[in-house]
Amino acid sequence: MKKIFITTIALVFSLITNVSADTAEFDGGISSDESFALQMQLCNLRSDFSMKEYDAFVKDYIKWSKKNDVEVTMIRSSSLFTHRNDGSEPKYDFAEFLATDPANLGTGWDKWLSTKEGQRLGERWQELAQCDVKLATARAIWADVEKMNDDNERIALWNWCTRKPGVSVDQLMSRHEASASAYSDGLGNIGWFGIVPRIGGGNAPGDFAHVLVFPDMAGVMEHQHFLNEGGWRGIADYYTSYADCAGFSAVTETVLHRPGR
Repeated sequence: MKKIFITTIALVFSLITNVSADTAEFDGGISSDESFALQMQLCNLRSDFSMKEYDAFVKDYIKWSKKNDVEVTMIRSSSLFTHRNDGSEPKYDFAEFLATDPANLGTGWDKWLSTKEGQRLGERWQELAQCDVKLATARAIWADVEKMNDDNERIALWNWCTRKPGVSVDQLMSRHEASASAYSDGLGNIGWFGIVPRIGGGNAPGDFAHVLVFPDMAGVMEHQHFLNEGGWRGIADYYTSYADCAGFSAVTETVLHRPGR
């Protein structure tokens, strides 16, 4: 695991992602051309409890967030294609992502920690699952916002990367802009996001992650066909000249809640 150089990479991220998403809003009022807060929860269900019981807790949390005016987009993710080769069990049973603007996330945490109902929910959460909570900054590099707002069952490909020594912020920014310009109609995917760990990310697999979101496996295979037919050259150039990356892994994603719905 590589150490996260937070200050430098946060600057990189603020520059490289100011591209290509049409100006529109994701659910929760997140602008497609602005960064947003992403809370990442890596969880293992405790042995005495079932996912049915955990899902009941999630429903109560969503009710609480509505009551306290701190709703977030909530997504659950599970491993599909991993980099493991030894047959070992995944480190986590599932991951959850809470996406919102930073101010709303801060208000939500303050109410979670200071109100009796929030504290009770927090105690119940800890009884049900052991979750490692992280904070990241995310931004759309390219997205079909309408499809992202409508698709609740999808596939995401993750690729963790670290900027190569000697590559400037401007060079990386230009490279991402050039790549995003080819996404006018997408390449099987409906979104391309950049994610940078900010708090609790010291053991992350890289300085930042590219995340490609697809509506289904057919979309994933359409993208693979594009790579097979010559698109691989762009990735090879990126790996050679701009960043060291682990390569893509895949997860399933289920949207559990969208604000206002």
